[in-house]
Amino acid sequence: MQDDPSQTRIEIVSRLIEGEYPKYEDVIPQSCATTATVKRSEFLNNVRAASIFTGKTNDVRVCIDPERRLVEFVARNAEVGESASEMQAEGAGTRTEIAFNWRFLSEGISHMKSEYIEIGVNGEDGPALIKPKKPEGYLYVVMPIKA
Repeated sequence: MQDDPSQTRIEIVSRLIEGEYPKYEDVIPQSCATTATVKRSEFLNNVRAASIFTGKTNDVRVCIDPERRLVEFVARNAEVGESASEMQAEGAGTRTEIAFNWRFLSEGISHMKSEYIEIGVNGEDGPALIKPKKPEGYLYVVMPIKA
């Protein structure tokens, strides 16, 4: 018996949920109080390294410090230990520390092709806007978590 791709059957099931939904444009921050431009691959490596030390919520704290031209990554777990790392960044605005689920943070960034990405935040509670430095027609919005 041979596998014939033309005979593959895919079934898609969906359900329309009634209700009013916000316009997606309203979820995307139009401006950001704090921004950082970083090398995409290095940012991902730091997030993934910190992920080893995350707890149940998979939280990695990301601190954008434009004055020191750094982005810092911290993860703590009482059972495993602590991770702290930093990388160079070009930025503007005020120092902001924000916690993300590392999986959600890295998921969208890993699909970008640009060597550099720009991360914009408006405090620790608002969504982060992440986009390639060179326009690719791709924006990624990720919500922080309470950690």
